[in-house]
Amino acid sequence: MALALGAIPCIGFGTRAANRRRPERLHNVALTRSPGESSSSRCSTGCKKSRVWQIQSSVSEPQKVEGIVELTPAQLEARATVKQQLEERLEGIKMGIFGVKEQPRIEILALLRDLEDLNSVPAPLEHMEFVSGRWKLLFTTVRILGSKRSKLGLRSFVSLGNFTQTIDPDQRLAINKIEFSVAGFDSLMGDLTVEASYTPTSPSRVDIQYNRSLMVPKKLQELFDANYALLLSIFNPEGWLEITYVDETHRIGRNDKGQIFYLVREDPVD
Repeated sequence: MALALGAIPCIGFGTRAANRRRPERLHNVALTRSPGESSSSRCSTGCKKSRVWQIQSSVSEPQKVEGIVELTPAQLEARATVKQQLEERLEGIKMGIFGVKEQPRIEILALLRDLEDLNSVPAPLEHMEFVSGRWKLLFTTVRILGSKRSKLGLRSFVSLGNFTQTIDPDQRLAINKIEFSVAGFDSLMGDLTVEASYTPTSPSRVDIQYNRSLMVPKKLQELFDANYALLLSIFNPEGWLEITYVDETHRIGRNDKGQIFYLVREDPVD
């Protein structure tokens, strides 16, 4: 799977900033005198001192996190709506990897752009808590069609399972796993794991380098031996990847091949 950070060619890190929230008014304001100040104290010449007041508020300033855009309630509602619409459009299309009809494809791509417009983390590589962890691919514009699909047996006896990606920020690794099952082989199941290293080149973009791959069990490897190079060419993550949207649950990435990756988080943000 390229690395969504490049998994499945490169699964998502760019961004369009959302509007910042307007500052809120102070509420429940109370007036108090300065400590030790009497309302009728006089100066040494007998003149009456002005009363000195301090403003105290029961509402503290909202805590700002550098590099995070605070979305308005309307934007948060719009974001939830877009995600719901994407969930409905993506039902039954197997991540889009075997192709999608033209009109649904246009709608899905438009919704992904809408979600990118609501990105609140424009510098995701400076906030790796949003990026690290385990992700599952929901949609990609990577295609396995025609003779490629036939050679890999994906029209008949080989089925694709989940595409997952684990991002390890400490080692700067993206580990992508593609599950397979084979009919007629005593329910043979296995997976292809592709490991890649990444190097940040901007607050939202990484360069990706392929490290190694492994297919297990051995019977599954033998089944793909003749077309293993073809399989790797599809899921090779090398190149660059831009994270164009990320939040606590979802991520979008676009790579140098023009491919798009939309993923959902499988573990909670720390």
